[in-house]
Amino acid sequence: MAEQSQLNNLTITIIILCFTFQSLSSAAESHLTIDFYSKSCLKFLDIIRETITNKQISTPTTAAATLRLFFHDCFPNGCDASVLVSSTTFNTAKRDSSINLSLPGDGFDVVIRAKTALELACPNTVSCSDTIAVAVRDLLVTVAVALKKACSNYKNDPTISVFNDVMTPNKFDNMYLQTNSII
Repeated sequence: MAEQSQLNNLTITIIILCFTFQSLSSAAESHLTIDFYSKSCLKFLDIIRETITNKQISTPTTAAATLRLFFHDCFPNGCDASVLVSSTTFNTAKRDSSINLSLPGDGFDVVIRAKTALELACPNTVSCSDTIAVAVRDLLVTVAVALKKACSNYKNDPTISVFNDVMTPNKFDNMYLQTNSII
């Protein structure tokens, strides 16, 4: 009987602790906002856009490289920018693990350029993970808008090479660009 009483007390204690931790975690819950840096780093978005635009123009594979870098950073353990950390003599970083050795340098380059520009404008303010996330977002929007504009007249312009497919002439395989998308 005494064992049953101790078990009940332990169960009640565990339940109380769970509710306490749940209420504490919801009180400390973060709310993501698009304008998070609007007061602490006024030129945040301008710096990111300028950096990614210059890099994408000079190296058209930048968007794909940065997206791949973002996936390798975020999917294993969350978006913590750990893929940017360099190895030391005593520790092999995520960046240098065998699965990440094939990550393209253009992705690292654009993020490091953006982060450096942000540090010069707003020292110790913008996180590396935010830099990667916003750079990827803006790069993908830039490429999507350019692609939509370039392909807007595909039915009347036979010079667009993607539409000169031998199997399906004059037909664009990606039908999503034909609709009014959100971009």
